[in-house]
Amino acid sequence: MITLYINLDSAESRREWMERQFKARVIDAERVRAVTIDDLSSKTAGITFGNRMGRDWVDGEKACFLSHRECWRRIADGEDAFGAVFEDDVHLSADAAAFLTDESWIPPGADVVKIETYMTRVWLDKRCIVANGRSLHRLRSTHIGGAGYILSREAAARLFECSTHVAMPLDHLVFDPVYNYRLRVWQLNEAICIQDDLLNSKDALFTSQISESDVRAVNRKAKPKSKGKKIVRELNRIYKQVVDLASNPAWPITMRRSIISYRE
Repeated sequence: MITLYINLDSAESRREWMERQFKARVIDAERVRAVTIDDLSSKTAGITFGNRMGRDWVDGEKACFLSHRECWRRIADGEDAFGAVFEDDVHLSADAAAFLTDESWIPPGADVVKIETYMTRVWLDKRCIVANGRSLHRLRSTHIGGAGYILSREAAARLFECSTHVAMPLDHLVFDPVYNYRLRVWQLNEAICIQDDLLNSKDALFTSQISESDVRAVNRKAKPKSKGKKIVRELNRIYKQVVDLASNPAWPITMRRSIISYRE
């Protein structure tokens, strides 16, 4: 399994943080140079951005998406069956190497394994697979955040090929059942990584590199979502639920809602 982490040239402290964690866990990881706002004019050729968010994209969000897309390309073009992608502000569990140096724990047919938690409630299958002392469940709802996940080579190729027009941020593109091209997503519980500002909300080592003031500014300018767009989104969700229910009538009683925890 190839392990990649995204890092800006200017973010030396984050780079040292990640390299120190990987070295301590004997994990061979490759740095992927993060796309900057200044790179956008050259990196967005052939890429269009829609606005299903109900607002314009912040340049930092575009750069973040393109950085992940480069990771997808590397995994798709590589020889490894799976690749792990990290952002550079995560805390890694002490036993992360068990999940990143061996792929035998990943179930056949899995496209994506989310190994991060955003500490929000998500829907999981009750049935699980034991994986290195943790449980592995099918993820049945959106779980936002894109700071730590594993892709199969085939899933990486699909995401790369299908993402020439994107209307939602990358975490929805990968982990939202409405938008993720019906990828089969699994969730590791407990997670092996968490972003620093979630783990240390009062004393974070790192702050977001996407300007919150920029996001607030575009939100103020954004037009309210039309009723039509809201209806279409909800119909998409209902359609998927109907399809899932038709294929598995026991679906309502085979899932549980949980907050994914993180084990240091």
